[in-house]
Amino acid sequence: MLGTIDIYEGQEPADVVYQFAEQHGLAPGDRDELLSGMCDSPKVKADTSKDSGEDDEVEALVCSRYAPVVFRVPVAAQNGSQLGILEVLANEEPADAVARFGNKYELGVQEKHSIVMGVCKASGLECTREVGILYEGIYTLPDGRRERLPFYDGQDSTDVIYEYGLMRNLTLRERQKFLVEVCNEPRGRPNCTRAEAMLLNIPVWESADTKLGDVKILEGQEPVDVVYAFMEKHDLFQTAPLNTTLLEVVCNSTRVECNRMQPRRTLFSVQATYAGLSHTLEYVRPESDWTCEKEPHGGQRCIHYVEILAHKFCERHMYEWAGCEARILEALRNQLEMYEIGMWRAKDMYAKLGLVKTASREQIDAAYNTLVKRFNNETEPYKYDKLKEAYRVLSDPEEKYYYDLPCVKLFGCLCGKRQKDGGITFTPD
Repeated sequence: MLGTIDIYEGQEPADVVYQFAEQHGLAPGDRDELLSGMCDSPKVKADTSKDSGEDDEVEALVCSRYAPVVFRVPVAAQNGSQLGILEVLANEEPADAVARFGNKYELGVQEKHSIVMGVCKASGLECTREVGILYEGIYTLPDGRRERLPFYDGQDSTDVIYEYGLMRNLTLRERQKFLVEVCNEPRGRPNCTRAEAMLLNIPVWESADTKLGDVKILEGQEPVDVVYAFMEKHDLFQTAPLNTTLLEVVCNSTRVECNRMQPRRTLFSVQATYAGLSHTLEYVRPESDWTCEKEPHGGQRCIHYVEILAHKFCERHMYEWAGCEARILEALRNQLEMYEIGMWRAKDMYAKLGLVKTASREQIDAAYNTLVKRFNNETEPYKYDKLKEAYRVLSDPEEKYYYDLPCVKLFGCLCGKRQKDGGITFTPD
């Protein structure tokens, strides 16, 4: 037995453990393991009353850091007030400390860089890089070798692991297991905002100095649907050459695979958290709502797309959770019902026919002829009238042209569109 470690009220456990390790010549690995063990276990507060008959009170041992502070400096906000105290710990790269501090106070990339430069100049500490590392994961390869994988500030863990998986030829299951392990790290250091890896991020500029937005394609998404949603959001269907070249640029990338060139409308998305990870399940309108198969003894069995989607999602992302399909199916059904209620009330003519804005006249005719059988004047007169109006506008080339014109934004909340008679109508955006 080397000795006893006593931690008193007001003391930082890291300072006590480091001092103990130095006195007894502990190796860095043993010292860190000792500190982690103490910080992850409760502290027992002895009951001084011998006759109380009650159990000792258990309190959590608070560890605000895992090493002694070697440099401390106040950091001012842009308005001159003190933002906080930046602390650099023993054996820590100043950039790592700045990353931790900057994320706590939501500082930007340039602000963090400026602080790193200032700390490296004032502290005299060794600075080997300008971008901080939030966490280092360890992955064990099939042959037993262990590799360190750094997670830099500004990177999402799922993107780092996706790239590592490509390099090491990891399966989806292996990547998922590693991601869950990293994102449930006890100290919560890695940046884990989503479960889906970012395959492509293309900035789109309105002018030389005005950014319109980013086309972000995540793993599991069909590129043409993402491009369409971006075009629709920014009213770009009549903006040449972007309306024809953006999809071409995306599909020419080796990062994504374009399985089809005809877009489908994304109706809504459902958020699901599992094993500490946030998953996004998008409901993209299928070619047919129902998939039917003939039964051996006659008749046919039909399954709605919500069931197919729930099964595929759970099988891919939450395969260890027995209750996944029932919960996801319920969420999808509720959202689909809400979407359809809102869709009939909204002004989007294409949505009422289940089409995208790039639909051809043949597709418009086919969609109307199919839906009008379901929502006829006798059974659903309200929806029938909405369908007729949508078809009237979209089947007439001139009416469709004016309907498709992009909005002229006024006062940030009104959408102005030119009409056939030369006037302008205004509706809430």
